[in-house]
Amino acid sequence: MESWNNSQTVALWLLIVLIIFIFLSVSIVYIIKVYLIRIHSEREKANELKLEFQENLMRDSIMIQELERERIAADLHDSLIGKLNSVKYLFYSDENWTVQDIQRKIEDSIKLTRHISHDLCPPLIEESNLVEIIEDLTYSNPGGINIKFTYSGNEYSGISKDSKLQLSRISQEILNNIFKHSKANCVDIHIHFGESYFGLYITDNGVGYDLKKLSKGLGQKNIRLRSEYLKAITVPKSRIGYGSSYLILTEKSNL
Repeated sequence: MESWNNSQTVALWLLIVLIIFIFLSVSIVYIIKVYLIRIHSEREKANELKLEFQENLMRDSIMIQELERERIAADLHDSLIGKLNSVKYLFYSDENWTVQDIQRKIEDSIKLTRHISHDLCPPLIEESNLVEIIEDLTYSNPGGINIKFTYSGNEYSGISKDSKLQLSRISQEILNNIFKHSKANCVDIHIHFGESYFGLYITDNGVGYDLKKLSKGLGQKNIRLRSEYLKAITVPKSRIGYGSSYLILTEKSNL
């Protein structure tokens, strides 16, 4: 007991406690510093990834817009102008063309003009409901394809113009891909207005495609870009020889 009362022993223990306290303090400061450095590094990395994503998004958006302009220009040059020239040549041809022949060619030109106009901007998009806008896309399909359009639930009131436009463009892109590449003769389009979630489902009975090969295409990027605007989940499915499907799912509040 006398040794504990010795001043040297007390001083030694105080020194040991002080050393332990300093060690723990330095360790805690070091750990906090490392933690803060890691957080800062992760934030910088996240900001870099976000910036890179935004740059890629902007670049893809510009490329998609340019491709859409080129497609519309091609439709005007190759299809509409060709049809109007054929009407003009009727008047200079030696063949016996009837009024019905001329009328039919003019009607074809009007239909093509309407299709191009719809590509640029769906008509009366603010006044029209979403069902009418999507259903209107089915009228411009090429011959030989049977398109079935259905919907379930009651359409939401107050769907924004931008949401209607994005869903119209998404549907248009999917249908254009089907018309050009699927060799399908049957397409089903279904819209579901759920209590909390909205769904757009498009299927075809075509030849199908390899998801890995087409996932990086501009058409798919166009769909993803517009889906991100709606905070939507996109679920493409396809098997070679078994057709394909596309599901767009988002919350009702996002529309």
